[in-house]
Amino acid sequence: MAETRLLGLVGGLGIGAAVIYYEGLTAACAAAGFVPRLSIAHAHAPNALAHVEAGRIGGLADYLADPR
Repeated sequence: MAETRLLGLVGGLGIGAAVIYYEGLTAACAAAGFVPRLSIAHAHAPNALAHVEAGRIGGLADYLADPR
């Protein structure tokens, strides 16, 4: 199987959603004949929601993109 570019997945925003996304992504990649390179980052849902409720979409993007 060929290796691919790195795919980032944000978890922590829905109960168990990252697991469902991970399983779907890896199954689709296996069916297509390649091995995915994945990085999963956990987002703190209350922080993300505070940005959404305040209409700070740019702030939400910055928060989700921060590698810390």
